[in-house]
Amino acid sequence: MGAYWPAGHIIGYEHTFMNQVADMMNGIASNKPLKPDFVDGLRNQEVLDAVLQSCGERKWVKVKKNKV
Repeated sequence: MGAYWPAGHIIGYEHTFMNQVADMMNGIASNKPLKPDFVDGLRNQEVLDAVLQSCGERKWVKVKKNKV
């Protein structure tokens, strides 16, 4: 952010995507793995699925972790 955003200015929702694209392009250029990745997204979805199930059943639900 320090390379292109003036100090003292707020960053809006739409501007956060500039950081995402910059991180992705820098990762590709340096041949480094990108984070978050697919596995991070899968783990997040597993938690969200457990939350929905927990709400429906009105009890604690253990997060089912898929093997990747």
